[in-house]
Amino acid sequence: MPLGISSPGNIQNWDLPNGMKLTMLGAECQPPFCERIDEAFRELLNNLKNRLYWNKVIKNFAHPDTPDLTRTSSDQNVTDLEARIGEALDQLAILDKTNANNADSARSVWDWIFKSDDFFAEFDADRKQEEKRNTLLAKAALVGNGARTSPAGVLGVVGIPNLSHGFYGDDPVE
Repeated sequence: MPLGISSPGNIQNWDLPNGMKLTMLGAECQPPFCERIDEAFRELLNNLKNRLYWNKVIKNFAHPDTPDLTRTSSDQNVTDLEARIGEALDQLAILDKTNANNADSARSVWDWIFKSDDFFAEFDADRKQEEKRNTLLAKAALVGNGARTSPAGVLGVVGIPNLSHGFYGDDPVE
């Protein structure tokens, strides 16, 4: 439920434009090309915000000879859309911070924008489990290739050689 269309537990009285108005705005403001869908959507939101700031009248490009889709130059649903887009862009700005350049921050922001209510929780848990597995496999490969432990206790290729040892650490494995 994107851009503030309410979930049952979070009732809002926002009056957002209908599908025809959104289609015309989307066609008018669609960015020409982006390799990543998240960047394309963010650019679309920026284009929509700028467009609505200067002009809230929405024309029917499918039938130019018909009246505008908006009744006035300041329909409440278009004004509300502009506000919701601004809120979404404020959320996306969080991702521009250095400490938020990670999958968890991105998921949090996009979940807020699309009101996905942890729809991807299982996917994220699987992703984290796979990342943990890959990290352990990388460390195992280091150990298998004669890894060393640095003075800081970090496993790597520089430092003190790790001695072979038994499961309980008693006797070296021969």
